[in-house]
Amino acid sequence: DGSCVEIDGGADGPPPILAEVYAHQGRLKGSQPDKLLADAFKLVAARRLAFPCGHARLLLVVALPNEITAGVRSAQKRQQMVNAAK
Repeated sequence: DGSCVEIDGGADGPPPILAEVYAHQGRLKGSQPDKLLADAFKLVAARRLAFPCGHARLLLVVALPNEITAGVRSAQKRQQMVNAAK
């Protein structure tokens, strides 16, 4: 019907896998929870379009090895936004 959904990644399987990537570690702030919810709905829509029978694994949140988690947390600290003093 002309519908399309863009996702971050996938694999042929079996089972086929559809994935959205979100690298943040720690407590979510601001609109971050909304992003995760939108990504979850996007994955459900993509599965319905590509696999009408629902036979695809959806990945949104996965456990990462400690060294990768530490690297992401370190990058988040370097990128932390701070309001400039007036």
